[in-house]
Amino acid sequence: MENLAFRSLCLSACLLMSACGHDAKGKPDQPATGDWARPAANPVSRKPAAPTVYATGFSIESRGDTTVLTVHNPWQGAKVEFTYLLAPGNPGDTQGRYAAAGKTIPGSILIHTPVRKAVTLTTTNLPHLESVGSLDALVGLGGGRYVCSPEIRARLRSGRIKDVGADVRLDLEAVLALRPDLIFTYVVGNSSDGGLAKLAETGIPAVIEGSYMEETPLGRAEWIKFTAAFFGKGFRADSAFAQVDSAYRALAALARTAAHRPTVMVGAPFGGVWWMAGGRTYVARLLADAGADYLWGADTTKGSLHLDMEAVLGRAAGADFWLNAGDWRNLADAKAKDPRNAFFKPWKEGHIYTNDAIQCEGGGRDFFETGASRPDWILADLIAILHPELLPGYKLRWYRRLPGAA
Repeated sequence: MENLAFRSLCLSACLLMSACGHDAKGKPDQPATGDWARPAANPVSRKPAAPTVYATGFSIESRGDTTVLTVHNPWQGAKVEFTYLLAPGNPGDTQGRYAAAGKTIPGSILIHTPVRKAVTLTTTNLPHLESVGSLDALVGLGGGRYVCSPEIRARLRSGRIKDVGADVRLDLEAVLALRPDLIFTYVVGNSSDGGLAKLAETGIPAVIEGSYMEETPLGRAEWIKFTAAFFGKGFRADSAFAQVDSAYRALAALARTAAHRPTVMVGAPFGGVWWMAGGRTYVARLLADAGADYLWGADTTKGSLHLDMEAVLGRAAGADFWLNAGDWRNLADAKAKDPRNAFFKPWKEGHIYTNDAIQCEGGGRDFFETGASRPDWILADLIAILHPELLPGYKLRWYRRLPGAA
């Protein structure tokens, strides 16, 4: 599982997500859940997922009955790509033409599919596994206590899924005891290793999940195709993603009809630094599609800007809305944290929103677990905040307005 502190800091500043909700189907003001939330029983298919449309961090190529998956942008500043050759067969099979298949692409990692047992150290792909009907293959999970999914929490309690620890507390012996076919992991920052050497000690293939590097909401959501390919569920991934794609584009079109574009600031100071999303980031694209005038939207930075309070006040004191504002419970908390927070117009007018409306049993936020998979639901929340007249009667999922008299 992703480092919780990193997610709380970086994703609060750089991701404007919402995630999994359960509303009645067909309401015009509430996107329906559809197959994504309730997968039907389905067979394994040898047909790979369709080529990527929005994602730039990975590619899918079909070569006969094998699939080539390449991760092009595994982490910030990476100078390496990772290629996985997915071929039908059983783990440990050393005979036949697939035994040497990996040698056809130098440096590639051969993985027999469909994968029957997997461990994941990231929560990003948990919604993928549920939606394509491959959760039964998940035998181990890193940092399980922070998981929000009711079904996965039930499996953790029953022992069907083992918590193998996370980060420096990763229990390699527990991983080995599960005998998985692969381990999904991630690397954060300008790392040249990110713990990959430690995983290599197990002899189990490590698969890099780099969806957080995508700069567009639909690009990030499209990584369901990546996850599904290992389980022979490409056709289900195509169907699930098509639903999200269509809903997102319809909502973005609705936002373009707004009569005005309110100004927006995001994030909050952390350790004396305000991590403000650059203009070429996931958050900036979401805000633009939601009909906002993001005050750092003209910036060309692909990552976060590291600003001080004075710089933010100088540009955003008169902002209309303040989103993703830390972990404050109310306006009084915001002022207590730093009295200068009360200088911002959103504090004075009570237009500060945070994304902790769904707190999970272990202290995690569902916003971080499933948000990247449902950018259409994120967009609906944002439009309802910025342009409530466009979605009358809409109930926010992950965002809540900080209460209290300004």
